[in-house]
Amino acid sequence: MNTSSTSNTSCTSTSTSNTSFIGKEDRYNGIIVDSTSEPCKDIQQFYTKLTESLNEWNKKNKRCIWFKVNIKDSEWIPILTQNGFKFHHAKQTYLMLYKWLPSLELSNIPPYAHTMLGVGALVINEQTQQLLIVQEKYFIGQEPMWKLPGGYVEPGEDLIAAAIREVKEETNIECEFKSLITIRHTHHVMFECSDLYFVILLNINELINNNIIKCQRELLDCKWINIHDYLSLTNVSDLNKSFVQQYLLLNQLNQQQSNTTNSKSSLLLLNQTLQDHKQLQLKYQNQDVILKLNDLEDRTHLEYPLEEKAQIISGRIADIKLKANVAKTIQRNFTNILQRMKQDAIYFDSILLSLEKDARSQAKCLYRTTQLGQLATEYLDDRIHDYKRLEHAIQISMEERLKNIKLIKQDVKDTTKSEPLELDLDV
Repeated sequence: MNTSSTSNTSCTSTSTSNTSFIGKEDRYNGIIVDSTSEPCKDIQQFYTKLTESLNEWNKKNKRCIWFKVNIKDSEWIPILTQNGFKFHHAKQTYLMLYKWLPSLELSNIPPYAHTMLGVGALVINEQTQQLLIVQEKYFIGQEPMWKLPGGYVEPGEDLIAAAIREVKEETNIECEFKSLITIRHTHHVMFECSDLYFVILLNINELINNNIIKCQRELLDCKWINIHDYLSLTNVSDLNKSFVQQYLLLNQLNQQQSNTTNSKSSLLLLNQTLQDHKQLQLKYQNQDVILKLNDLEDRTHLEYPLEEKAQIISGRIADIKLKANVAKTIQRNFTNILQRMKQDAIYFDSILLSLEKDARSQAKCLYRTTQLGQLATEYLDDRIHDYKRLEHAIQISMEERLKNIKLIKQDVKDTTKSEPLELDLDV
């Protein structure tokens, strides 16, 4: 009886596997079917197995059904779409389709990878303070733009490795990672994906002969250029200029922080050395720095035996050596302090020079403004004087007109010798 039951179960399983897809369960109570693992001999068999499988998966309350269709089984795709399957993503050799089965539950299928990663390499030659820039062979617009070397990150590749690889491929320059400068995040770029662009600071490897060899396939030109000269070029995008300006700003902040740290360390070293020097002075202030052996022998000749005198003299010699070492230590410390103070003096001199230049610029601006104000005042005074002269001339002209009108009235009266006429002559 057990044998018969086992035989029936085996037949049922075989029958089911022949009429429906087995697939592989995922951790979300879904099924993944791979066309290479469960092929069909013809399209009719596929249609039959799909129909039976969907009925069975609905009864078992499965959630999402995935079909990974190999390119050689692409004839499956129209039938799957007719049965409610949607495209999820595609690779070079397969297409992934899915169908959400629960009717009372919203689909929570995540979209396929929607962000692309790119790197831009800001390559600096620290000895010459020059920047490595390239012009791409294929471009949009009237002229090619000068930009940073870089490109997209390959699958499974680290960001730093991608930046170093892009520079090597485009220019043959060997680089080493130094730091991350900035990140740019934008949307709806290639394939309507979002885009993350990492700008990475690289230094050239000085142990290797770094001669530029242009990539003929991708580049039109590449060269080294002074950083500030690059910012003054016209055929450079605002985005690339902002990357370089961000580097200059970070570099300036790092230098200021380094100078501040050096100044603080110099002050700490000075205070510590002065404290040590004070302690040494207190310790040895009642002893001679240099003791002559003859004086020691005179003082110990009558007081101590020969062995004790030798021990005393040895102790004094050791004491003298200790003092000499202490003096050398103090000298080294003060030498270090003087060097630090010289560096600080140079740094503060540069600051004072910058402030002096700024003051001169402001003074020139103020002087020029004063000149312009004086010229404007003189011009205004001239115009006022002209208007006054014009006003005086008009007034004299009006008086002449009044006199002429009076004479005309008198002539009219004399001519008519009759009743005077009423003339309305307005001035």
